[in-house]
Amino acid sequence: MKKVAIIGHFGFGLNCLDGQTIKTKILRDELESEYGKSQIQCFDTHGGVKTLLKSPLIAFLAMWHCKNVIVLPAHRGVKIFVPLLAIFGLLFRRRRIHYVVVGGWLPEMLDNNAWLTRFVKSCYAVYVETQSMARLLGRILDNVVVMPNCKPLKICAENEIKTDFKEPYRLCTFSRVSKEKGIGLAVDAVLSVNKLLKKKTFVLDIYGQIDRSEQERSWFEDVLKKDDESIAYRGEVDFDKSVDVLRNYFALLFPSYYSGEGFPGTFLDAFASGLPIIASDWKYNSELITEGKTGMIFKARDVNMLEKDLLSVAENPQKLINMRMNCRNQAFSFLPHNVLQTLCKNLL
Repeated sequence: MKKVAIIGHFGFGLNCLDGQTIKTKILRDELESEYGKSQIQCFDTHGGVKTLLKSPLIAFLAMWHCKNVIVLPAHRGVKIFVPLLAIFGLLFRRRRIHYVVVGGWLPEMLDNNAWLTRFVKSCYAVYVETQSMARLLGRILDNVVVMPNCKPLKICAENEIKTDFKEPYRLCTFSRVSKEKGIGLAVDAVLSVNKLLKKKTFVLDIYGQIDRSEQERSWFEDVLKKDDESIAYRGEVDFDKSVDVLRNYFALLFPSYYSGEGFPGTFLDAFASGLPIIASDWKYNSELITEGKTGMIFKARDVNMLEKDLLSVAENPQKLINMRMNCRNQAFSFLPHNVLQTLCKNLL
C-alpha cells in the first residue's frame, strides 16, 4: 500500500500554467521528495466528461491503494470527488481524506450547497490558504487548517534586489489574462496617468495565459490596440522562471476582481523577486499584502483609486523601492518545505 494518492488537475502532456495545476504539481513534487516517488500515486482530473465518467473508479482506486488521499478539486470537482471519497471512506475506514483548497470560493460554495457540507466535514482536514477563509468556514466546519499557498522559487539574494529605477517605470501583470483579473483596468489606469502627466511615466507588460474563450480573446485584442507604446503582451512564463522575469520590474499590478480568488500564486512570484504589489482590496488581498511594507491596496474595480496610487508613486518612487527588501524577506515564509509540513504531520 502506498502512502499518498493525489487527485488533482495535473494536465499531463499539456502546458497548463493556471494556479490549480501549478499548486497540484508543487504538492506532488514536495511529497515525492519527502517520501519517494514509489509512495505517491497521482490521478489526473483533466479531461472533462471522460474524467467525470471515471471519477467513481478514480476515487475507489485512490482509497484502495493509499493510506492518505489528497484531493485538490475545482468548482465542479468538489461536488463529485469529495462526496465519492466520503462514501468510500465508509468502506475503507483506515484512510484519511485531506482536502487541499485551491482558491477562495469554498465558503460561498458551502453556503449555497448545504448538502455538500456534511461530506466536507468527513475529511480529516480541510486546508485553506488564508486566516480569513478559515474564519468563514469555521462557522460550519471544525476540521479547518490554514496552509498558505507556496512555490519552490529561487528567492533573490539581497545584492540582487534592484533599487535603481528611472522613467518610464516598468509595471507588469502576471496572471491569467481575462477581464476578471482586472487587466483592462490596469491598462486604463496606466494610460490615464501617462496622459495626465503628459509623458510616458509608466509602461505596462502583460504576462500570462490568455483566456481560451473567443469573447475574451477578442476583448484582449481590443485592449492592446489602445496603445502600442506603453502597453505590451509578453506571453507566458514557466513558474520556475518567474523570478528571473519579475526582478527587473518596478511593481506588480494586481487589480483582480475574480470571484474565486484565494491566495494568488503571483504574490509568491513577486515576493521572491523583491517586487512590491499594487493590488485591489478584493477577497483576501489585504490579508496577504501589508500596506506600506509589501505593497499598496486600492478599492476593487475603482480605476480612479488605482490612478491615484500610481500618481503617488510617480511623485515619490522611493516609497515603493523601500518595500523591495520587505517583499524578498516575506518570500521565505512560503517555501513548500516549510508550508507543507502542516499537511505532512497529518498523514498516516
